[in-house]
Amino acid sequence: MTTNNIAQTQQNSATAQKNIESNLLARQISEACEAQRSKEQFEAEIQMYVQVVGQYLGSIELNREFPLATEILVMAIRELRWKGRLSALNVPGMTETHKLRLELLLYHHEADLLEKTQLRAEIEKAYQIFGKGFDRAYDAFLCSEGKTNSESQKWTASVIREELEKIAHQNFSESDRKLTISQLAQESRWPVSQLNSIYADIVAELDERDSQQTTKAKIEQILQANQSSINLSEVLPENLARPLTQLAKWMNLQPEVCLVSLLGTVSSLHRTDTELLAATATDYRLSPNLFIGLVAESSQKKSPILKAIATKPLGLLHRDECDRYEQEMATWKEACKRIQSEDKYAEMPPEPQKRVHWLQRTTGEALLRQAGRQQHGMLYLSDELKALFGSLNSYRGGRGSDEEDLLELYDGSGAKTLRAEGLRDDTDKTCLGILGAIQPEILEKLIGGKDDGNGKWARFFFVHQPNTASTLPISGGLNLTEMLAGLYRSISALPAIEYQFDSAAQLRFKQAYDRVEQLRVKEPNQSLRAVYGKTAGRIGKIALNLHVIRWAMGDRTQPISHEIGMDSLLPAIKLANFAIQQIKSLYGQFDDDSLAPHLMKILNLAESKGEWIKARDVQPTFTKKQRPSADQVRQHFVTLADMGLGEIQGEGRNLQFCFCQHFRQR
Repeated sequence: MTTNNIAQTQQNSATAQKNIESNLLARQISEACEAQRSKEQFEAEIQMYVQVVGQYLGSIELNREFPLATEILVMAIRELRWKGRLSALNVPGMTETHKLRLELLLYHHEADLLEKTQLRAEIEKAYQIFGKGFDRAYDAFLCSEGKTNSESQKWTASVIREELEKIAHQNFSESDRKLTISQLAQESRWPVSQLNSIYADIVAELDERDSQQTTKAKIEQILQANQSSINLSEVLPENLARPLTQLAKWMNLQPEVCLVSLLGTVSSLHRTDTELLAATATDYRLSPNLFIGLVAESSQKKSPILKAIATKPLGLLHRDECDRYEQEMATWKEACKRIQSEDKYAEMPPEPQKRVHWLQRTTGEALLRQAGRQQHGMLYLSDELKALFGSLNSYRGGRGSDEEDLLELYDGSGAKTLRAEGLRDDTDKTCLGILGAIQPEILEKLIGGKDDGNGKWARFFFVHQPNTASTLPISGGLNLTEMLAGLYRSISALPAIEYQFDSAAQLRFKQAYDRVEQLRVKEPNQSLRAVYGKTAGRIGKIALNLHVIRWAMGDRTQPISHEIGMDSLLPAIKLANFAIQQIKSLYGQFDDDSLAPHLMKILNLAESKGEWIKARDVQPTFTKKQRPSADQVRQHFVTLADMGLGEIQGEGRNLQFCFCQHFRQR
């Protein structure tokens, strides 16, 4: 045997011995996996196997022993894939061709059938996937190409991602971006098509991250609005705040629901000539009437609140009015009879008018006529505000101006209606208050996705009542009806008054006015601009009503002051800010183009249940048109958890979400 033959035999023997040792070790690891060893033991054995394989591949020349090296590499890869440590076929950016070739490489051991130039991309891809555990094997491959690994190590997956993210953050033109990525491909030896694909994914991820931050800000704004509350004792006299707070507690309602219901009712009791001169220089005058909307689901105690605070106490005033009207009518008829007996052509005295304290159903034209007919205000009271807006122009084929007339009534304006037969309505001042309830889904249909161009919804002080369970008290009680009736009688008896702010309150009102005007011009959302535009007026209206409530619940033997002080203005500002938060919350939940409403439904459901929820629990809370798939709901679970607004457990179809109370308290 020649020296060359001996050397070749020795080399083949050594190679075969290493091959046998590696195969034995691979089988041992496979047996260890099948025996379900601990994770730590398995990972330690994998690391040892990687070192042996790396040393072996580094000791041979890849250009001559390539099939054997590939087979051993494949054995290690297959063990890692068996354990679920690798998922080569799901690597982002891998083309279908690469997937097919890598499938052959991993499972069919056909590397010896491929030319070395065809295999280069697969070996480079394998190194990127399998990491530094195969550095020596990759070094051997690079040496066969006449390169070193030090240059290649610079372009790891993390470095490539970092470079592509830098490109994404630059203000490159389309051509400059393509040139920059092409240059990166040349330097890194990554395929340019793959870099473009990864770049597109990175841009999508960055956009999604920005969108998620925006969505999180909206949700936190909604949560903050839902958490905001008003202490009634800081707004009302204690002898009125205490029973209203107790009523809200028994019904498990927000105290603000009782407060705004009271304000809406009181605002309709003034004489039509009563007003607040808020700024003398500009003759800025405000009528006292308010538009109040209670937003709550059906069976959420809206009707009992309206009865307790408005219908029942106003019913006592209505009974008094009926008695007065009957007496005046009897006197009037006697007077007419006497005058006619003396002179049948004599002019009769005007017929007494019966005051309407509240009404529940009307048309736009009838509402306008009655509002201008009486010297006192009146209250439109409705369990469903939708009925009010549905009745506008109902008798005019939708071609009238009822809605515009209603909006003018908010400012206390009168009406002059001209018909063919002449002037029908002719009044200078009105005082119409609105107090009604509406369901969230109905309100969403009315205002969702629409600009509030005429400021109709900005005129309303909405309060959202979450879905809560009330309790039934079996003892105690409140004599609320008599107390409120006494309050309402006192305010109704006041003459027409022109109120003003005292000097301190005037300065503070100016500051509040200037602030909301700055917010208005900076606000990008048209509907919210309308809200800010009505806020200063709402502050003045609320301050006027709080002023008369304080007087009526105090020492009524003293005449009411015509100057409104800080004790009424500061709570009014607080309430106006609360109103802004409420409408922001509603608009945020009614935005069809935003993810926030969907996530809020999940948060509200999870909080109300107080337990882990699944996708099937969430889906029925959406309408059929908006209902997301189960997979979309589960993705929403993950998004909320990533935002830090809850926790998830389980995987796949068993994924669950929980809203923990400490998230609400953050």
